[in-house]
Amino acid sequence: MNPKITKLRMELSKNKDKITELQERNKGIERQIRELEDFSIVGLVRESGMTLEQFAALFAAMKDAPMPVIQNENTEEPAHEEN
Repeated sequence: MNPKITKLRMELSKNKDKITELQERNKGIERQIRELEDFSIVGLVRESGMTLEQFAALFAAMKDAPMPVIQNENTEEPAHEEN
């Protein structure tokens, strides 16, 4: 067989292995981020002195009636061109 084909197949195999390794690492990083975010949320709830039931009620109310988006005065709206 052509040695160049063999070399390319080996390189392809190494790349696939590396991609799999990086995808697994990304999943681990995403899990760590989620855990830290969850920990932060729990800390905020405990800091506020809410019970689990109060937090659940607040969260349900927010889900039913989301807060309006407040724009910063310094935030510029995108310019729209008229035709």
